[in-house]
Amino acid sequence: PNVTGVQTCALPICTPAGQPIGTQDQLWVVSAAGGQPACRTKGLPFKVGGALQMDMPARFLRTPRLFISHDDGTAYVQVQAGGNVAIYQVALVGNLEWSIVVDGEGAVFAMDYQKNALLYFQSTWFDPLQLYRMELTQNGANVPEENERVPQRLTDLNATLRASWDHPSVKALHFPSSDGTMVEGWLMTPATGEAPYPTILYIHGGPHSAFGNIFSFDFRLLASAGYAVLFINHRASTGYGDTFATQIKGDWGNLDYRDLMAGVDYAIALGLADTDRLGCCGLSGGGNLSCWIVGQTNRFKAAVPENPVTNWLSFYGVSDIGPWFAVEQLGGHPHEIPEIYARCSPITYAHRCKTPTLLIQGEHDWRCPAEQSEQFYTVLKVNGCPVEMLRLPGSPHAGTIEGAPAIRRAHNEALLDWMQRFV
Repeated sequence: PNVTGVQTCALPICTPAGQPIGTQDQLWVVSAAGGQPACRTKGLPFKVGGALQMDMPARFLRTPRLFISHDDGTAYVQVQAGGNVAIYQVALVGNLEWSIVVDGEGAVFAMDYQKNALLYFQSTWFDPLQLYRMELTQNGANVPEENERVPQRLTDLNATLRASWDHPSVKALHFPSSDGTMVEGWLMTPATGEAPYPTILYIHGGPHSAFGNIFSFDFRLLASAGYAVLFINHRASTGYGDTFATQIKGDWGNLDYRDLMAGVDYAIALGLADTDRLGCCGLSGGGNLSCWIVGQTNRFKAAVPENPVTNWLSFYGVSDIGPWFAVEQLGGHPHEIPEIYARCSPITYAHRCKTPTLLIQGEHDWRCPAEQSEQFYTVLKVNGCPVEMLRLPGSPHAGTIEGAPAIRRAHNEALLDWMQRFV
């Protein structure tokens, strides 16, 4: 765009090289003629362009969209703060200024900007996706408060289906972790039954991602079956500042694990989760932590790790991102810090596992290839732990949350069956 006061430029959403992995992206202006990039969101403690981990086939929501006002002076972009995603307007020239334009209940994602109005999608815990329109003033800013206009809802998708669903509740949780750091999480409780509920700790992947107010078929599946679903934005999650998001570098399985256990203890102390009926599960980084948990404690009755990282040493050599991701996350190459690669690998502790574990593995996952699950399966099997593996033909890394319906259904049926058998 031709931004006022600036020659033709690029507007990247990025983090400069050299920052710790997990450092949250910001909005920058870079002149096409050269010169120093200028950060336009310096001081904003949240993730520009960020989203939330969901379970529905809407991958396009993960791609941040950037729109420029008609006078070229303002950018509109999604920003993830904790468990919500809002649309911000960011000044591209002059003083550093930003403010929320659209901050509805749930997660909102800009899709288009035309005629001084924003079109955006919105997702919540209870509704997968709807399209809205928000009118702006002539200069592209939000309508002043005294002339505030209610966003116009343009769709009512799946109305008949949604009307037939049950109505779980979601309780926000804020609790101190082992080092006193405050952690945010939520507990989705079923529409039927009484507390304390059998509870599934569902762990997000990334690990530099987050859960929050966005739709998840898995959560609704488990809640409809009578389980409470506990989901926590543990250390390394985005939306809580750079320190929080980068604090597990070279120390996977410490603060992140302690945050999760503190959340479980908190839900139990509230009388909502049944200490004798606990399960855990998660995809990718959530699979890693599920495998880590069952090597550290026997308090869970069942675990379903999906496409996990279990052995950092072999991950370094077989993953499509291994040679850089492992180094960024752990702090060096395997020959430089072998003790950290071993200490942070769930495989190191797998022989201690007594928890019935179902490994779900996509056979076309090049991010966390099948050998990661195979190693963990073998150690559990030879040490007498109840273990099974479900292999999903042709399924990539995120196939069970955005892939073919047959794959998604097979995963959901297996997840529910395993929890019902053991929790």
